Amino acid sequence: MNRCWKTHFRGKIYVHAAKGMTPSDYLACEICCADIPGAELPPLETLERGGIVGEFGFVLKNAAPLPFRPLKGALGFFNVKGGEE
Repeated sequence: MNRCWKTHFRGKIYVHAAKGMTPSDYLACEICCADIPGAELPPLETLERGGIVGEFGFVLKNAAPLPFRPLKGALGFFNVKGGEE
């Protein structure tokens, strides 16, 4: 789900993948990826969830994937211990 709310936060932001995903969530991703040339969605059973999967700024400047790191999430922005990469 894309976030469209404004924030005054500036700095590095990590992307956290939610632990839960329903089959209908995955189907919605399949439909979305079908419209993007070259996009490939990994099989549901191989998706790593419930941890840090990447980092980005709200403008998506210098987006970069990170190795998966299990981590319990929270709503909104939250601190990540040892977060500097």
